[in-house]
Amino acid sequence: MMLKKILVKKILVTFFIGLFVNNILGQKVIQKSVGTNNKTQRPLSANSNPKEQLKNAVLKSQKSQSISVKVELIVQNKQFVTAFEYLAPNRYSLFETTSGIAVKEAVEISRQRFQKKDNQWVKTRKDYFPLREQLDLYFPIKFTSLKSDIIKIKEVKVTYLGEDFSGEKKYSKYQYTISYKGFDNIDSGVAWVNQTTKFLEKLETENFGLFGATKALFNYHYDKEIKIEEPKNFIVKDWIN
Repeated sequence: MMLKKILVKKILVTFFIGLFVNNILGQKVIQKSVGTNNKTQRPLSANSNPKEQLKNAVLKSQKSQSISVKVELIVQNKQFVTAFEYLAPNRYSLFETTSGIAVKEAVEISRQRFQKKDNQWVKTRKDYFPLREQLDLYFPIKFTSLKSDIIKIKEVKVTYLGEDFSGEKKYSKYQYTISYKGFDNIDSGVAWVNQTTKFLEKLETENFGLFGATKALFNYHYDKEIKIEEPKNFIVKDWIN
């Protein structure tokens, strides 16, 4: 378990590969002053403090009352897709596929876990990696290290790339890199923040690690109607292999 957490911190993509294959699963920014001679400071523009802007968007997104995330990852000609949903205060669902074949489906309501095994829903009394502990893993941009983190963040760099448009939506586009103390590995990516809602809506990540060059695409939805209900016709077991 400790090893898996280390890999998650080092490369998020490794976490998702382990999640699919094994069937489990800031840095303080000092704002620069604008203006001189004690005059009233002008508000910061979207590109004057990009790290703070992106950090605020990620934190706001994580606090949403409903979150739907789709992650697409291609490694060694295999496509891995995860759909993760959260509905406040305590409902979660997870659906994973590998090359189009379903490999895992799970629901968690409060602290009760349901998981599909051989087309049969199973209500489990034990679970070693609760869905409720996975939500933050679907927001791989980290700005600060926790005291409990084994791998510490060395530096986070964020660059504002300008505006981008999709239909009627206008986005602020950012590029970021994260380096870690004691490791050569660097996580990088591009993030799209909705200028109206200030939510993170799209994220492309890239990493050069254990599996060579790996890329992942995250799509986030916050206004989607989400229903997470207890499955019907389930059986009860202590454990699912």
